[in-house]
Amino acid sequence: METSRLTPTEDAVFVCEGVIHYALPNVPSLVPRTATYALTQTLLPYLRLIAKEGVPGALRQSAALRRGTYLLAGHLTHAHASRETGIVVTPVEELLQRGNP
Repeated sequence: METSRLTPTEDAVFVCEGVIHYALPNVPSLVPRTATYALTQTLLPYLRLIAKEGVPGALRQSAALRRGTYLLAGHLTHAHASRETGIVVTPVEELLQRGNP
């Protein structure tokens, strides 16, 4: 969020522009087992797909993986990162069509 900022533990909750924020760094470390379980449940389907199809095949099959790819075959693929760095973006789909990755 644009109005979010990291805060120390004693000032964890704040209101900015009418939005209540809780922006502590590394909050998952407060509940490590739950965080590990949630991360595993979220990532496992993608990891299985990559293991089965390889990275290029998984990217062809999964729009979510394509959206979450920032770098591929030495190319920046994510528009947000490009705005931050000024580096030219090469879309994942273009790299896949070229057979580049």
